[in-house]
Amino acid sequence: MVSITKTQIEIIAHLISSPKSRNIRGLARELGKSYPLIYNSLPKLEKLEIIEKENVPPGQLISLFPYAPVEYLLKAEMYRTEIFLEKNGFIKVFMQDVIRSAGSLFFALLIFGSYSKGTNDDRSDLDLLAIVPERKHVSQMEEAIKDSYTKMKKDIIVVTEDDFLEMTANSDRFNVGNEARKNHVILYGFEQYHRLIEKLRR
Repeated sequence: MVSITKTQIEIIAHLISSPKSRNIRGLARELGKSYPLIYNSLPKLEKLEIIEKENVPPGQLISLFPYAPVEYLLKAEMYRTEIFLEKNGFIKVFMQDVIRSAGSLFFALLIFGSYSKGTNDDRSDLDLLAIVPERKHVSQMEEAIKDSYTKMKKDIIVVTEDDFLEMTANSDRFNVGNEARKNHVILYGFEQYHRLIEKLRR
């Protein structure tokens, strides 16, 4: 994998968080960075087919390339999670409890809803989507999450990998899978989650 800078990782992470197209000046403003820094960071990302540019006079619109290499997406997702957990330390403790309770079970755990969008307040529930390999693992995962303490109410949805693929096969359908795919923070199972996304992109 070709190395990329922290600024380039931040650009990818931001485009994952907010997938809409925007111009370079808007992207720089949203990231709180200088226009020249962002402008000079984009050619490498375009060459690596991580972003794509659309010429819309008088400028260009930037968006995440639909088939961006998964290794760069993983790097950006991990960066997003690191920043999220720095701001929400209690969720990090909760996540560690879930991992212990789940034992050897393979799973992906995502936060979606207000916490993933950064619009949460004191009354917000913690919306969680867990993806497990098979139907027989659903109850085990539900118990692992329920038994792990958080200071707020948890809304828990556990689905199988096949369920998730079916929900997200049509991105225009309104359901939990598509909502979580569009706005999420991955707490655990980065590779498991992106393996499923790779199947959808084929």
